[in-house]
Amino acid sequence: MSRQEAEARWQDYLGRIEVAPGALESPRLARTIPKQDELGVSLALRELVAEFDRPMDTDRMCIRTRCDDGVCYKNARWESPTRLVVAVTPALLPTHRYELSLGSEDCRLRSASLVEVPPIPWTFQTGR
Repeated sequence: MSRQEAEARWQDYLGRIEVAPGALESPRLARTIPKQDELGVSLALRELVAEFDRPMDTDRMCIRTRCDDGVCYKNARWESPTRLVVAVTPALLPTHRYELSLGSEDCRLRSASLVEVPPIPWTFQTGR
């Protein structure tokens, strides 16, 4: 087969592929518990929650945390294709500023259609 024939077949094949609307867009964070930059977060909170606007690749876990203040990436799990949960253990520290990142430059979360998410910083502060 000539190069031109191969190119024509490839273009024909690509023209028949259906891609769902938005499938190639980067996923967005729909909601977090606690909210971004929230102050006075309850020390009774036992889980941090990040919800995305579309199904995610639940085989991939990319979270950056300190792990010495009750929030550790080792305690993260996908509760559903759109809901990432980090268990707080043993407890949140009083009047403490938490800084974590959903993904990083070298490890990114991605959608079920494998579109990567830029790293998302997430900060909040607990109350007394």
